Amino acid sequence: MSTIKIFLENDLGLLVTRVQRQLYNASQKFVSAYDLTPDQCGLIVFIYENIDVTPSELSLMLERDKPGTVRLIQKLEKKCLVERRYNRSDQRSYSLYLTRNGEKMLKVIRAVVKPQIETLFDQVVSGFTDSDINQFKLYLKSAYDNLQKMK
Repeated sequence: MSTIKIFLENDLGLLVTRVQRQLYNASQKFVSAYDLTPDQCGLIVFIYENIDVTPSELSLMLERDKPGTVRLIQKLEKKCLVERRYNRSDQRSYSLYLTRNGEKMLKVIRAVVKPQIETLFDQVVSGFTDSDINQFKLYLKSAYDNLQKMK
């Protein structure tokens, strides 16, 4: 076995990145029929579940840079799925809301896309026990917390 192959199969950072990339690509297949990306689907659900959310709050919650968040919002606005309205408590900023088309898309996401994603994740953890899954989540949360401490 080559040194490069051993490295690729054993480097933790690369393994996590490869799994994340594969999950994203597989998710993309489910949402592309609706002219959306997985990030856009997530944003639609997130806006619905967080009334009066501002782009700045969204950026913090999603841990994305503000320019990237704004681009994501603009793409959804162009598709008439999201709209901006002045914030009720601060007229200098605006909040995000789903349009009627956005609410229709939310129903599709919940009825069609979400079950496909759940099936995908079931396949990903096939062969894992519930205990394995819970332990894996704990490891990931601990790694995340450790990274947060480094900021």
